[in-house]
Amino acid sequence: MGNVKKILFVINLLILTSISACVKNDIPEYTLELYASTGGISEGQGKFIEGSSVTAVAMANENFEFSNWREYYSGEIVSTDASYTFSITKNISLIAYFTEASEKIMMVSESENIDMPIIPNYGTNVPKDKFQILTRYIGDLFINEGISQDKSGVVNQDGNTQAVINTHDLEQRGIYEPIVGGGPHIWMSKRPSDELRFNPWADNEKLVLQMNAAVPLVALTDKDGNTANSGFTANQAPVTQLSFGFYLYDESSKKTFAYIIPVYESRGTYQESANNSDTFVSFVSSPLEESSEYITKSPESARLQSTPFSEKKFFKVSLTRENLLKGINDTNANMSTDLSNYQVTFIGVLFELPNYVKDGHNISMVDISDFSVYIQ
Repeated sequence: MGNVKKILFVINLLILTSISACVKNDIPEYTLELYASTGGISEGQGKFIEGSSVTAVAMANENFEFSNWREYYSGEIVSTDASYTFSITKNISLIAYFTEASEKIMMVSESENIDMPIIPNYGTNVPKDKFQILTRYIGDLFINEGISQDKSGVVNQDGNTQAVINTHDLEQRGIYEPIVGGGPHIWMSKRPSDELRFNPWADNEKLVLQMNAAVPLVALTDKDGNTANSGFTANQAPVTQLSFGFYLYDESSKKTFAYIIPVYESRGTYQESANNSDTFVSFVSSPLEESSEYITKSPESARLQSTPFSEKKFFKVSLTRENLLKGINDTNANMSTDLSNYQVTFIGVLFELPNYVKDGHNISMVDISDFSVYIQ
């Protein structure tokens, strides 16, 4: 009897092994092919079972730096991470692009994102040469009570900055009022001292701003109950905007201009004007298609607006002489086209509600890390 049980056990084991092998053989297998441009190598290619997590690694040679991964045949950029991990669902060919490294002059480093001081309701006396968080028109309740979906404010921990603007909260506290030239906002920013102001375009260099950011929640409602998906009008649209931004001081006219480059905005579906001027500060906003990523200004804005995202994306803008001139020509603010006249007097990341809407409400959250600025 014992021998019979042993025989049955062996038979069952063989059947299970056979079934397991058949199931395994039925799972599709895909090929990852990797290439590299001049200046580096790529590793990680091979054959993988469908759904497997695979990692393509790009390594730059000396005097080169990694730029991005692209699909080999379409040229579409799929990642800017040198170590790119994804789930494989088809045969795919990728190429790692490298560029010649040039000296970077750091204006804001990633290490400065850690333990930033917070200045609530900042005025004109902002400390210089220090990367910090400035808030305006959201009170200072968050300093003691923290932030949440229902409480406006900002916190910085271990290099990660989380911010909330909730107009319900602001209105209940009596501080959501009509504001000329803007609305409740939070700056992660640095104001260089006079001797440290810079102008990369005078020497035909470019200004590069980059960060990782998520917009996990946007809830917009106007006074009539219309939401971000439909029904908004130009006059009654609550707006959320996350932007790179900096101030340009024109020595010839003695005026300061704010150059704003949104990476996310949600304002409904109406066509936005690219120009908006204030008494002393003029706002310039123009697409930078040639050397920028994730551009959300008109005509590109419809592609990303009104769709929050919880996982951080990498945003990078390279502002060349050509890009800056394009922005200058796009505005009606009489800015000088002589780029040697300009100095950067303020630079950072701006999270704001750019316009006030009576009885309209907005709950918006952002998550930002790894912000840096350099000249190259």
